[in-house]
Amino acid sequence: MMKQHLLLAAIFIGAVPAAATPAMPVTITEGVYVEGAWLRAAESGSELFLVVNNTSDTAIDLTGIGVAGMAGRIISPDGSRDSISIPFHAELYMTEKGLRVAVPATFQPAQTIPVTIATTGGTTATIEAVVLGDDAELPDHHDYQH
Repeated sequence: MMKQHLLLAAIFIGAVPAAATPAMPVTITEGVYVEGAWLRAAESGSELFLVVNNTSDTAIDLTGIGVAGMAGRIISPDGSRDSISIPFHAELYMTEKGLRVAVPATFQPAQTIPVTIATTGGTTATIEAVVLGDDAELPDHHDYQH
């Protein structure tokens, strides 16, 4: 099993000092990139939002997502799920009313929190997500350069 340690932070004006925002996108595995990772407070802990772009010719499943050493629960409008499938040449854009990951903990705004993503094929990557303030909106999908 190959383990990659990657650093990712949101480029969000005013959310984090410029020195703390490394370049994006970040490669998880060949052809699969994380373009953004954010946490925000929720009613029972926090919610994680990811933007993942699969430019490869093969579908990929995110089979596990952990935040700060805790297992996250993938949720969607119709309930929980065990994994998220991203078709080839497609993008996953998590939103408040769509797919997201529930985490049973809260964090302080502007912190960076480790997020571990497990994919099909046994690849595991650890990235960093930025904690947004309560009134901050998630960056718009069109903010990304593909």
